Amino acid sequence: MEELVQKITDSVNSRARKMFEIACDIFDHPEIGRQEYYASDLLTKTLEEYGFTVERGLADLPTSFKAVYENGKGGPAIGFLGEYDCLRNLGHGCGHHMQTPACLGAALAVRDVMGDKPYKLIIYGTPDEEIDCGKGQMCDHKVFNDSDVCINWHASAQSRCSYKNKANIKTRVEWHGKPAHASGAPWNGRSALDAAVLTFHALEIMREHIEDGCRIHYSMVEGTGATNIVHPRALVDYSLRALDNEYLMDMQSRFMDILKGAALMTGTTYDAKVYQPYLVLLPVPTLRETMLDCLEAINPPRFTREIFKGGGSTDVGNVSWEVPTVFFQTAFYPSSAHTQDWVDAGKTEIAFDSMTNGSKAAALFCCRLINEPEILEKAKAEWKADKEAATGKKA
Repeated sequence: MEELVQKITDSVNSRARKMFEIACDIFDHPEIGRQEYYASDLLTKTLEEYGFTVERGLADLPTSFKAVYENGKGGPAIGFLGEYDCLRNLGHGCGHHMQTPACLGAALAVRDVMGDKPYKLIIYGTPDEEIDCGKGQMCDHKVFNDSDVCINWHASAQSRCSYKNKANIKTRVEWHGKPAHASGAPWNGRSALDAAVLTFHALEIMREHIEDGCRIHYSMVEGTGATNIVHPRALVDYSLRALDNEYLMDMQSRFMDILKGAALMTGTTYDAKVYQPYLVLLPVPTLRETMLDCLEAINPPRFTREIFKGGGSTDVGNVSWEVPTVFFQTAFYPSSAHTQDWVDAGKTEIAFDSMTNGSKAAALFCCRLINEPEILEKAKAEWKADKEAATGKKA
């Protein structure tokens, strides 16, 4: 094990600055979900330069891609999930600029140290993690089903391996009212803003009557106008989270009733766009323990084996219901993501170290799967049994 770790470390380190340059280039050209044309073009050209066969525009997503490198025939097919979208109005405050270069660094290290052993490495370019569940759309098209296992790395406050995240469903609602002068003839108006505010109040009441660990968020997307008018339009985003896929849908049903009630009380109408839900991560204990062992061997900062349930939401969860999946993190900035602190640290040495440690742990994990096929065999059996138990359907 120590010899393998050293070989992987040497390989990753030999290209680490080049991989980080790619990450910084993506950082300097932030693009929100489904508009990541610069990043997608940069990454696919780089992957081709390193000998990967690239297919672009999968699942009706122009900025998605799949890059394949196959060594011999047989052996495990290992998928890497790479993101590259930024946050609206903030930039790369979630570390996605580092993800796909980290995947490439890991894949190249596997190629360096595994010799003639058979395996297939697949790097999936997955757009739009932040807004509209790009991986969920790719799951609908069975994009990930050519992998035996998928790996996702993310920067974090700690070095750890996720157990479960929160399921999440987002809804954008456009409220339609009737304009009027707010002082001269308010009785002629019907306020879209009033409808939105009523939903906020109703959600605060609902908050008391949901299970522990669930979350409710809302935000006005656009201003509604001057104070001296009855507002004819309001655009609002809502987001619900739960620790269970089924309970999330129960919350969503109650929320949809809130929309109907607010419309009835205010004499308004609305159009609701419900986005594809982000599912909870289906944990695979063998994969998690193997990845924790790999992290421990790499020895990144702030390492813990502790199980964290909940936290944020990610469409990696959707992939985990299609293919056995492991989601791990290495220490980056010691605060929560989606902050200016993370943007400010995005091109620093702590970003470089986090990304490099992610590559090393992922490469070591891949090598163990290639060298020890019993790990993947056991993981697949666990995944199949747990999915059948959760869904009541044969996996």
